[in-house]
Amino acid sequence: MSIILLSILLFNSLSCWIFRRLIWRGKANIKIPSKPTAYGRKNSMVVMLPGLFAGPELYFHRLDHITRKAKRADYAVLVEYSNFGWSSKTTARQLKKLFRKTDCHDIEVYTISVGDKVVRQIEEVYIKDIFAINPCTSPMCLHYEHQKILPAAARLMRTLCLATGWISVLPIINLGHSKFIPGYPSDDELDKRFGGLRISPALFADELWEISINNNIVPTMSYKTNIILSDADTIVDGVAVMRCFDPRNITVAPKAALLIQATHAATYDDKYFARYNKALYELDVREKHQKDYIRRLLN
Repeated sequence: MSIILLSILLFNSLSCWIFRRLIWRGKANIKIPSKPTAYGRKNSMVVMLPGLFAGPELYFHRLDHITRKAKRADYAVLVEYSNFGWSSKTTARQLKKLFRKTDCHDIEVYTISVGDKVVRQIEEVYIKDIFAINPCTSPMCLHYEHQKILPAAARLMRTLCLATGWISVLPIINLGHSKFIPGYPSDDELDKRFGGLRISPALFADELWEISINNNIVPTMSYKTNIILSDADTIVDGVAVMRCFDPRNITVAPKAALLIQATHAATYDDKYFARYNKALYELDVREKHQKDYIRRLLN
């Protein structure tokens, strides 16, 4: 009896591991809710890459500045991380294929937290502008205490996921009323807006791995990046973020950076979403003015 039980547990673990690592490989769900127009060249695209623990709808639905741009664009792309697991490298490959397929040359990318790791692995020829909210491009962007705790938590979670097999891909982590994410909507609000918000332990483990251990990302395209930082961010260290992008080096310095009064990536929070909207608008207006100034100089 014990041999049969052991065999079942071993098959459960190995089959899930083979599927996730060799077949699924951390693919994301690419959603294109708005269809391109029937006439004219399909040239513009808005891409939304969410942060930890949630899909793009929760992070971006209150950012009116982005949603208005998405409605005007030929393509609006929502990237949703899968409960089977997630890899920033695989998601970058998926987006590159989409960019080549659509042949867009006016692409704006909006990233939140760990979502910024995806865009740094895409060739700069595809992208015009990047707006990064509380970017966690590298583990060095984390507060010092998290650089010690989160890697251990990520390894523990991956070990537990390997042991539990297919159970680990079930969306059993309920983020409603989450105590460790202040400002999250209540369960009733989540059910009304998004049909509930639950993620799997496998996705949770992969996101922790990406944010705390996966350190092979170089902050490319910094000169195309506008950064929004939060003064009450308990996860990402704003000073470390700017050091990561190295503003002393003109070749990689970001276009602009704004500091607002908010917590980490709280774009869904009633207290802070208006401040994120205002910061996005200010960065966009500043960029347009710079372009107009350059145009006047050329003329």
